[in-house]
Amino acid sequence: MLKYSMDQATTLSWPFDRDIRYYVEQGIPAVGIQRRKLEEYGVDKGIRLLRDAGMDVSCMLSTGFFSLDDDAQWPGQIEEAKRAIALAARVEADCLVLLSGGCGALSYEEAESRFLDILGRLLPEAERMGQRLALEPNNCLRVDLGYIHTLNDALDLADLVDSPYFTVCFETNNAWIERRLYENIRRRAGRIGLVQINDFRAGTTCTPSRAPLGDGIIPLERILNAFEEAGYDGYYDVELVGPEIDEIGYEQAVARSLEFLRRLSVG
Repeated sequence: MLKYSMDQATTLSWPFDRDIRYYVEQGIPAVGIQRRKLEEYGVDKGIRLLRDAGMDVSCMLSTGFFSLDDDAQWPGQIEEAKRAIALAARVEADCLVLLSGGCGALSYEEAESRFLDILGRLLPEAERMGQRLALEPNNCLRVDLGYIHTLNDALDLADLVDSPYFTVCFETNNAWIERRLYENIRRRAGRIGLVQINDFRAGTTCTPSRAPLGDGIIPLERILNAFEEAGYDGYYDVELVGPEIDEIGYEQAVARSLEFLRRLSVG
């Protein structure tokens, strides 16, 4: 059985405690924490609830959103990211998902140079706290969230940074059609700190718009088998968001996805 978690984005409108109680009822062993939900519920109270429930934390989402084209805003943004690192460490998250922020009018190379500058200030804090970061490449429609839009480019950056505290978040819905996908999984799975799994229906024209696992066209079993064969030992975080999930209801989306996971012949 895969080491999986349920991301709180899947039950987006529910409060923190309802998520945790429902996930426990469904036999889900770990949670991907949405930071906003935890803070609204109360951090200390949330940590007690997680411990009482015996719920592990696969990841915390998200931090970053740096204004790469305006370094006057960096001091406050970097301090905010450091607070997120400390919080992720408190909840013992396996990783903290990181978004680079958009590049504005900067070229890719200019944006990367500035992001490396920011990382140079963040990584010592991540190392001090023992907290891994996982950079998420964003769908190319979301240039406001990041300047990196492919798994391959994110892995190249991770190779350049070459730190155990800087990894990549593999977002299945974005990466599954990439060139060199299976080669990158085979050769560079050690750079990947989190795999977000979801599904996608043919003909979808908006984002995010996901389907319960197994209801779409992404070859999930092949991709997950590739990760297992490459020796990936991290979490698979189920992240289902969008109008279809809202329409069918959270309970049905979770149930159908868990059924799919539990019948997979992976490993």
